[in-house]
Amino acid sequence: MMQKFDQKKKSAVRFTRIKPKFLILTAFVLALIFLAIIVVGIRENQHNMLRMLNREGSALIEAVFIASQNTIRATDLVDDLVTDNIVDAASLIDFDHAQGNLTPERLNNICQLLGFNRVDILDSSGTIELSNYVGAIGEAYDEEIRQRLPLSAIIQGKAGVGQFVLSGTEISEADQLVAAVSSETRPGAIVVFMNYQRLDFFNRRIGIGYMIQNIGNQPAIDYIFIQGAEGVMMSSRKLEPVLAMSSDTFLQEVFENEVELSRRLIFEGEEVLEVARRFETLDLPPGVLRVGLSLTGYNQVARNFKTQMAILGGILFLLTFLVVTIVMVNQSYRSVAVAYEQFKNITSNILGGIESAVVAVDSENRIILVNPKTERIFGLKGADIIGKDYDSIFPDDNFMIKELGGELEEAVIREISFTNQKGRQRTFLATSSQLVGRDEEFQGAVGIAYDITERKRLESQAKQAERLSELGTLAAGVAHEIRNPLNAIAIASQRLKSEFEVADDKEGFNNLATTIKTEIERLNAIIAEFLALARSGHLNKEKVNLRDFIEDSIALLHSEAAEQNIRIERELDGDIRVEIDPAEMKKVIVNLIRNSMEAIGGDGRIVIRSETENENVKISIEDTGRGIDPDKINEIFTPYFTTKEHGTGLGLSISHRIVADHNGNLSAENIEPEGARFIIELPLSV
Repeated sequence: MMQKFDQKKKSAVRFTRIKPKFLILTAFVLALIFLAIIVVGIRENQHNMLRMLNREGSALIEAVFIASQNTIRATDLVDDLVTDNIVDAASLIDFDHAQGNLTPERLNNICQLLGFNRVDILDSSGTIELSNYVGAIGEAYDEEIRQRLPLSAIIQGKAGVGQFVLSGTEISEADQLVAAVSSETRPGAIVVFMNYQRLDFFNRRIGIGYMIQNIGNQPAIDYIFIQGAEGVMMSSRKLEPVLAMSSDTFLQEVFENEVELSRRLIFEGEEVLEVARRFETLDLPPGVLRVGLSLTGYNQVARNFKTQMAILGGILFLLTFLVVTIVMVNQSYRSVAVAYEQFKNITSNILGGIESAVVAVDSENRIILVNPKTERIFGLKGADIIGKDYDSIFPDDNFMIKELGGELEEAVIREISFTNQKGRQRTFLATSSQLVGRDEEFQGAVGIAYDITERKRLESQAKQAERLSELGTLAAGVAHEIRNPLNAIAIASQRLKSEFEVADDKEGFNNLATTIKTEIERLNAIIAEFLALARSGHLNKEKVNLRDFIEDSIALLHSEAAEQNIRIERELDGDIRVEIDPAEMKKVIVNLIRNSMEAIGGDGRIVIRSETENENVKISIEDTGRGIDPDKINEIFTPYFTTKEHGTGLGLSISHRIVADHNGNLSAENIEPEGARFIIELPLSV
């Protein structure tokens, strides 16, 4: 509520009658000042918001450019990795065959181990002399396969490797990747058939089109598409026919001059701010990347701001004339006091309805006005801070008032961050402007802070998509460098166990071979975990009762907690329903509980709570462990960051990605006197 600054007592007040013409002239001048302030404020607000939208569009285009380059490199790496694996496997098979150790049964075991559907060994004439597909032995391929590989050149050693994708065959109804590798020991070739669907699916999931679709599905983005000379090449959604580039001078300027431009236009019946830039890759012809940012939110905010300013200006205008009328009727102190009280109450109602935080100071930097929104955000009471120095109440200059300086300056606008009483980080768009009198003398300043946390969250999602694309490249490189030697070790360990007889300590020999196989499987699981972080999987959502779901997750760790003498307590609301992927979200719950158990170490307590807050459901998991190092709490969700001796640093990163895929948020905080709390926020299912 707007508060009244304490008034100094005055021993005597002398009132003189003011001429009506002077009062009317004064009121008219004040009205013009109010109108000018409102018009300037509205225009500045609109221009500043448009500039920010422009910067967001530019940042989004830059993110798409960087991510597209990374996806192309990741696709090439995956293709090279598959080819290298096939060549390595073919070399080992060729060596075994030269030693006379291969049979159809052994060849079939190798196929199962390496994930091949079929392997054929061809002699110098191209006839299949050995195959795990016994019925094919003695036969030859048809002319289509021989020409597409090309088989003759490979058998003669003139070509090392050839491959192509074969549509469904008698071996499998799915498409097959057929690869032929020239024999190193004799004239001939090794031909490998393997399922192509997984490779094709993976390439699609990291492709430019998939990335554009994901980014384009964000609420604040109306469309993203790439338009070339022949039309639209890729789009985040189905579009109506668009104007050709040759007929659009704006697109021609972007394409020919290789510049980034923006414009406001009506696109399919909706007003958008479009940012465009030339776009070309090795896989696509040159074109223009067009990003349309919806102006619905901007127009709504602009209308609200105009309405608020118009109401405030109108009220101030009317109250000014009301005061003039009262003074003319009865020039007494009581009449003036009543008029001021009316002014204060009405203005308080206006400010109370504004969703932005508002603070005003006088020329001596003392606070003279705060609205209820300010009180709620900062946990203050207006009666306690009215009349106090602004710097002592807001040392971080949350309303950018100190930015104005002592001289008359234009309004300033900037983003600020603030942690509220609940420990939540919020981001505000703060703007301040000076209050001046009729003679342009400085009288004070007013600051307004508007909550833009949700918009910043959308920007963060775009950056997260870029980081995941980069992780795709890293994960493919890790798989390439590690899985090749792992495959060779796996084949070697299998041969040791199946082909060699040990005279002494046979049991020890078998144990060692089994250990090698187990460790290879563990390493493959670690690599799979790296890859899981980089890709955002498809969610199979269903509505579940949250309490029953959490109880099922806790049951998985009940025995482990009992062994460590750790109590798991629940404070769960039984009526909450959420729409989630149970398998994916269970990974998050189990991982967070297990982390708490590791932090406790034994003899402790874990409390799991669930509650609703506005349109969200909040799940908190807190423990009595050692807590999180305050210097590292902002890094715990960073991929590969870990404080554990044998940790991979991916558990919390994967959990954060899964919660984000559910349009939720995962955060962490320390609690007093000891321990930590992890908080999952998800949309509430009605």
